[in-house]
Amino acid sequence: MKPALNMRTARHIHRWIGAVLALFLLTVALSGTALIWKDSYLRLVFPQPMHQFDADAVTQLALAAEAAFGDDNIIVGRINESTNLMRLTLRDGRAAYLNAEGAVLDVWSPNGRIEDWLLDLHHRFLSGTRGLNMARGFNSPVQHAGYLL
Repeated sequence: MKPALNMRTARHIHRWIGAVLALFLLTVALSGTALIWKDSYLRLVFPQPMHQFDADAVTQLALAAEAAFGDDNIIVGRINESTNLMRLTLRDGRAAYLNAEGAVLDVWSPNGRIEDWLLDLHHRFLSGTRGLNMARGFNSPVQHAGYLL
């Protein structure tokens, strides 16, 4: 009778582990699918005329960002030419969008906008650095498995 009990317990554990992993993979897949449409969503929320970013325009945009938030408060700024927005990451953890003319469109705290929340869910499972470390640990065996095939 004991081997049957062990098999039943093993199947029960296998089901629960499978359900948890399936939920994890489904969450990552759905959030990744939603993030594919991030640029389209931003163009809908912040409609901007198309703008060509040459060196002068980027310089003016950087000066406008520094004037709005201070030179030492900006960690990084990225221009997305498909949305015509500049996204700033600020030292205090907030982020901001500027349009091509340098006007501040929105400032938010971490996970304060849906696209940031989805990205955090997708990459870190809403766990901050701990989630990123877990993702790295999970990704490493998956990458090595590809070499074995």
